Parts: sequence; structure tokens; C-alpha cells
Amino acid sequence: MNIMQKSRSRSKQEGMTLVELMIAMFVLAVGMAGGLILMVTALDTNNRNRMDVNATNIAWYFLDTLSNVKANSTKTLTVTDCTGTSWTLTTAAGGATTNTYGNIDFTVTSYTTSGYSARYQICKASGQTSTYDVRWNIQTVNSYSKLITVGAMKQGTTNTATGTLYYAKPVTIRTIAGS
Repeated sequence: MNIMQKSRSRSKQEGMTLVELMIAMFVLAVGMAGGLILMVTALDTNNRNRMDVNATNIAWYFLDTLSNVKANSTKTLTVTDCTGTSWTLTTAAGGATTNTYGNIDFTVTSYTTSGYSARYQICKASGQTSTYDVRWNIQTVNSYSKLITVGAMKQGTTNTATGTLYYAKPVTIRTIAGS
């Protein structure tokens, strides 16, 4: 093999240029940024789902407690949250405002209908608490049955990444209870 052949084979084995390396790094950075955005979105969605599940569980708890009272009874019950706050539940007809679809209307800010609302708190493993606005409405169907509607919504929902307040959807459930 002569010297000319060696120089030709070396010229065919050139490495990446600086421009090609910069383009490859840019493509990699865009891909990593996209993956990071997906992870943040997934974490945020998981947090919202947890809030919805907690609101549903709290609403079911109140609904179950209220439905265990006879339809023609006006008995009051007491529920205690994890912080030791006791809430009085009125079982007589009346209560929170409902909208045209029969759901609890959380746009009404005067939620403090005595005996028909609570700021129920749940305790987290980290020692923090989450507050849920719980409201209920009881309608007499007849002397043997009543329609109970309970709504719950997370209060003070802040996105920790941006510090902005975002809307948590209220949960409304209902049942007919009898005597």
C-alpha cells in the first residue's frame, strides 16, 4: 500500500464537525424538554385526580351518614374531621342551594347555611391538611322518603409549580333514603 492510498482512506474516516454536534445536541435538548413537560403534566393530572377522589370519598361519607336517618326525622348528627373539628349535620328538609340540574351550587358564596355545610379537613401523612367545602340539601319526597344531595369541592387549590390558583371541579352525589 503506498502513501496516496493511506491518505485517501484517512480522508474517508472524518469525524463529526462542530456544526453537526451542535445540531445533535439541540435535537436532544428539545426531546428532553418535551419529556420534562410530559412528566410535569402527568404529576399535575395525578394531583387533580387525587383531589377528585378525596372529594368523592368525603361526599360519600356525608351522604352515608345522612341517609342512615329516617325520612321523617329531624335529628341532628355530628361528624368530626381529622383536626378534631365537629360539624353538625341537620337532617331536616332544607339546605344548600341547588342549581337547575339538582347539583349543589358552589357559585353561591354564602355557603354557611347552618347545619347544611362544613369545611371538612383531611390530614395527610406529611402532617398537612386539605380543606373541602361540603354542602348538602335534603328534600322531602313523601313521609317515607327523602332526596339527599351532597356536594364537595377542594378549597384553596394552588399549583405548586406556578403558584397559581386553579379550579377544582365540585363533586355532587345524591340518593333517595327511606324509613
